[in-house]
Amino acid sequence: MTLSISITDEDLLTALRGFLLSAFNAEVVQGQVNRVAMPLGNFIEMTPTLSASLSTTRSGWRPDIGAQTFTNPTKWTCQLDFYGADAASNASIFQSIVRTPYACEQLAATGLDFQPLYATEPRNTTLITGEQQYEGRYTVDLVAQFNPVVQTPQDFTQQLAIGLVDVDVTFPPETP
Repeated sequence: MTLSISITDEDLLTALRGFLLSAFNAEVVQGQVNRVAMPLGNFIEMTPTLSASLSTTRSGWRPDIGAQTFTNPTKWTCQLDFYGADAASNASIFQSIVRTPYACEQLAATGLDFQPLYATEPRNTTLITGEQQYEGRYTVDLVAQFNPVVQTPQDFTQQLAIGLVDVDVTFPPETP
């Protein structure tokens, strides 16, 4: 059995992208992708920056499928860069709504065990383009929690046969 994890970075980015697309009139892209030009106008770039354990891994068992489970509550940080003319207001809107029931319900609807904890204050991170022009950018770090599960094979028994055995007869002692 090859080990796998129940929630991947790709799953988290897909869920976050869906939330951002529903909330903003902007394209949403993943950061740190080679040979891809930046979109024009308003857009949001997502770059995962940290995954850190929040506690000791918890273990459990699934006799129905013959597996032991390990759950590791994890803090996930994703840098969101808001670009374009609406960068400052979009960053402020995101920082304001991420701590609300609205954001929690939207992310819960994805079916992942993934919830926002908080977002940092928007900071002006304007950059200079290759054409030596200022590009408006505001950055917010989203801090969320997800609870990935890893399953490993585990032998279980469904039925035990208990009986008496005369040990000295069945397993006679060795004589020196």
